[in-house]
Amino acid sequence: MKLTYVNYIISFISFLLALYLIESFLEISNILQKTKQKRVDLEFRNKVKLANNVGIKFDERSMIEVHHDFKKDGIESRLIVKPTKFISTDGILINGEKIFPLAGISNILTINCNENGKVSTYISDRFGFSNDDSVWDENEIETLIIGDSFAHGACVDQDEGFAKNLKNLSNKNVVNLGFGANGPLLEYATYVEYGRELKAKNVLWFYYEGNDLRNLRNEINSDILLNYINKNFVQNLKNKQTKIDVYLQNYLNKNISNTKKNKKKINLFKILKFGNLRDILITSNYVQNYKNCKQENLDKFISIIKKLDTELTEKNSNLIFIYLPSYYRFENQMNFCKEKIIGLLNKNQIYYIDIYKEFFEKLDNPLLFFPFGKFGHYTADGYEEIANIIYNKLY
Repeated sequence: MKLTYVNYIISFISFLLALYLIESFLEISNILQKTKQKRVDLEFRNKVKLANNVGIKFDERSMIEVHHDFKKDGIESRLIVKPTKFISTDGILINGEKIFPLAGISNILTINCNENGKVSTYISDRFGFSNDDSVWDENEIETLIIGDSFAHGACVDQDEGFAKNLKNLSNKNVVNLGFGANGPLLEYATYVEYGRELKAKNVLWFYYEGNDLRNLRNEINSDILLNYINKNFVQNLKNKQTKIDVYLQNYLNKNISNTKKNKKKINLFKILKFGNLRDILITSNYVQNYKNCKQENLDKFISIIKKLDTELTEKNSNLIFIYLPSYYRFENQMNFCKEKIIGLLNKNQIYYIDIYKEFFEKLDNPLLFFPFGKFGHYTADGYEEIANIIYNKLY
C-alpha cells in the first residue's frame, strides 16, 4: 500500500518535471525566435520553400526592413497600424482627448504584408484607408465595403483586392473601409464614422469565419467602441486626421526603435505558471472556436448586424453579408459554427452570399487559392474569382 502511494508521488513529480522541461524549451524557443531579424515562423518558411521550388523569388525581408529600404531610396513609407492595437488602452490620448482611431496614416505609402512572395503596399487615402483618394469627392457611391484584412485586400496589390475588382466589373464607385484585424464592432464603428454619410446603394459586410467572432470578444472590452452600439455616438474622426497622423507616426517610430533595442529575457515567473503551455492551449483554434460560438457572443454579433441593417433599410440601401471561409475549413475540417451564423442571418432576413457554397465547395482543390496552398489570405486569383461571384449576384 505504501509502495503504491510512493509510486504515485514519483509519477506525479516526474510528470511535473516533464511539463516544466517542455515549458522551459518553449520559453527559450520563443526568445530565440523573437530576437532574430528574419521571421522564422514555420508557415512563412514553408511558403518561401514552396516558392523557390516553382521558381518564384520570395521576398524574405521583414516589414521593418522593407521600410528601411524605402527610406534608403528616399521614399517615405509607413508600416500599417491596425486599430486593434488600441483596444487594450481603449483608444489613445491626444492633447487630453481620448479617441479611438479606426484607420491608418493618411496619404502615405503603406506597407501591408507578404504571403505570396511580394510585399504588398498601397497609397492610403485622406483618412488612412486603401482607396484612390478621389473617391471621397464623388457624389454617388455604388458600393461600400466593410470588413477586416480580407476586405482590406491584405497581401495583394491594391488593384487586386475586392474593391478594385468590383469597381472594374461594375464601372461604378466603390469605397473600401476594410482594415486588417477588425471585428464586427470595429467595423460598425468605422461605418458610423466614415461610411454613414456616403449613403451607398450597396453595403458589403465581409465576414471572415476564421477570427471575426474572436475579435468581437476582444472589442467589447472597449468602452469607446461599445458607445457606437449603445448610444447615438460619433467621434468626428474625419476632422481629427491630422492629429491622428502625428500620433500614429510617433507610435511607429517608438515601436521600431524599441524593436531594435529590445532583447527578450527568460521569464521564470511565466515558466512557473506554465505560461507558454497555457498560451498554446488557450489560443488553439478548437478552444477559440468553442468560445466564439457561445450563444452570448453570437447574440452580440447578430445585434450589430441587425442594427446596421435597420439603418440601411431606412435609407433605402442594401446590406449584403459576404461569408468568407477560412483555410482551416479545408485543412482541418473546422466548422466555425457556420450553421449557427447562417441560421441567424436567415432568421433575421439578412441577405447573404455564402462564398464557400458558391465557390470553394465546387473546387477539387480549394487550397490553390491560398498562398502556396498554406494558411493566409486569398491569392490575387482568389480575390478576383470571389469578386466575380459577388458582382454576378448583385448586378
